[in-house]
Amino acid sequence: MTYTRRMSTRYPGCVVVLIDQSASMAEDIAGHTGITRAQAVASAADGLLDELVQRCVKDDDQVKPWCDVAVLGYGGQGIVSMFPPGFVSTSELDRFALPSATAQDEFDTGMHWIKPMFDGHTPMAEALQRAHQMIRGWIQKHPDSFPPVVLNVTDGMANTADPHEPAAALRRLGTSDGNALLFNLHLSSSQAQRVEYPATTPVLEDKYAAALFDMSSEIPPQLVETSRFPLQPGARGFVFNGGAAALLHFFMWGTPVGAL
Repeated sequence: MTYTRRMSTRYPGCVVVLIDQSASMAEDIAGHTGITRAQAVASAADGLLDELVQRCVKDDDQVKPWCDVAVLGYGGQGIVSMFPPGFVSTSELDRFALPSATAQDEFDTGMHWIKPMFDGHTPMAEALQRAHQMIRGWIQKHPDSFPPVVLNVTDGMANTADPHEPAAALRRLGTSDGNALLFNLHLSSSQAQRVEYPATTPVLEDKYAAALFDMSSEIPPQLVETSRFPLQPGARGFVFNGGAAALLHFFMWGTPVGAL
């Protein structure tokens, strides 16, 4: 376990965001009436992309190609890439921004790349398989970069196939700097107590949330240092029953921005 490579033009990073776009994402996010889970996730993902772009701007005000980003939605339309090429460099993200629109909620960052969508079932296993294919090809081009980071946000069960093996296969991928990281956030309207970044197996009545914990990577010490959150040794990148604040925090610390 190293996770020490700083991102640069020679050693770009890799971030893949997986977004549940199933029908249940049309429900309001906990604590915010009138704001759907899909809207909150899209806005938080927009904030992440904007933050990555800003971190890649240096003295000459040019956005450097220091990180490659992909966003995959999974729902009734199957697996949909938000960016046609698949991976897009931070230096080119502005080309894929959506037309400007009036801010509609408190999570709005101003720049928009992700359109809120919700329909159909939850093909999480297939999304993990697609991410695996993309990351495997990326690693062949960048074998010595900081390992790819995958952020998966979902509100329910994977109801097309078992996601455990695709998740394990993804985590087995790696660069010379360490294995790929898979972090999972479970959105819910449940009254159950929130669980954030546990170091031991939590007691969860929701078996699908428990599966997400099993699928989640241990957080490397280097990301623990940038989390601004009290984490125990061995903490996993997993949140259960996350609301809006947990969602924003998850996106912002889960990527290795400290390596930029």
